Amino acid sequence: MAVKYLSGNRLWGTNAERIAMTSYPQSSWKELDRVDGDGIQVMDTGTFSTKDNLMVIFNRVDDNSTGIMRFNDDQGGTDSNNTYIRHYSYSAPASGSSGGGSWTDQEEKTGVNIYANDGKGANYAVVFINNYQDTEKLFTWKTVEEGDGTGAGEPVGSVESVGKWVNSTNQINRIAIDAGSGKTFASGTEMIVLGYDYDEAITGTAYWQQLDTTTLDTDDTGGGSASDPQMSVSWTGGYKYLWVQGFIGCSTDYKTSFGEVDGSGDYTWNYQDDSGSYTNVGSTEDSAGFHVSGSGRRTSLDSMIINNSGKEKLYWVDGICTASSGTASPTNRHVFGKGTFGTGQINSIELYVGSGTFYADSNLTVWGAN
Repeated sequence: MAVKYLSGNRLWGTNAERIAMTSYPQSSWKELDRVDGDGIQVMDTGTFSTKDNLMVIFNRVDDNSTGIMRFNDDQGGTDSNNTYIRHYSYSAPASGSSGGGSWTDQEEKTGVNIYANDGKGANYAVVFINNYQDTEKLFTWKTVEEGDGTGAGEPVGSVESVGKWVNSTNQINRIAIDAGSGKTFASGTEMIVLGYDYDEAITGTAYWQQLDTTTLDTDDTGGGSASDPQMSVSWTGGYKYLWVQGFIGCSTDYKTSFGEVDGSGDYTWNYQDDSGSYTNVGSTEDSAGFHVSGSGRRTSLDSMIINNSGKEKLYWVDGICTASSGTASPTNRHVFGKGTFGTGQINSIELYVGSGTFYADSNLTVWGAN
């Protein structure tokens, strides 16, 4: 190498040589702790390393428990430093109009409910927390619940929340989730805590692993189906948690399938456009609903899926769709749903239209973890 060191250990050399010898922070999610809830009332991580950003995954597989989250050594006390406040929107597991859209406050609580509804059915929640030292701890999360039963005739329930822990002194270094008085979590229930710092060193293994990605080089004008889609991602191996992102352009509303499953009643979902009420699509849906309605538009989507073997596939999608004209506002859609099939795990996601065009540069990427 033709690299020379100048005063102050500055590097002198070609751009390629400087890049090859420079270390950059690897700010990716790393696993800090996990707790198996089998037969216990409180899943408690104990102390873990503090990080500026936290993600909490709560996978509850039963309907005999709730889920109250608390931080550090706070176990429901009344110290003002341990107060929790949340602002949430709720959609009920009911066919037809599912309500939701309005927001409700819960103030001065001694814990945070991260389960949906009244604890019925399997539950999947993901919480994002800003965990800075000298400020209150802000968090957001989404929860989707199986509903009052399985099958397309039993729509999901959901909660979207924002909130804070008013402690502005300590970083969070311990998280506990309580099943409720006299209750215990079932086998398979787990809590996983991830974290990262913006300036962390290049060490450890990233929790989320990219499984597949696809990008269209040119417009695809041919019709497709679940078994012959215009766009798809696939992977081998069983991954319990899936994170999907995409930027999709299509001349019409496209369909989405998991593992090429596209029969009537294989999916049911509730959707909300902008700030309206949630509406359930009914019990005969053959698509997972990753689109935002509107012809000839492009959609940015972000989705998380719980891929438990032998369970319905719970998921949510956040989509932003470009407007019909340059001066019109984009459409913001939230979807909470489930694939009603409970056998095995899915290992592919397909996007397709029977007649229409997927535009060049459309991209779909999936990450997975256990």
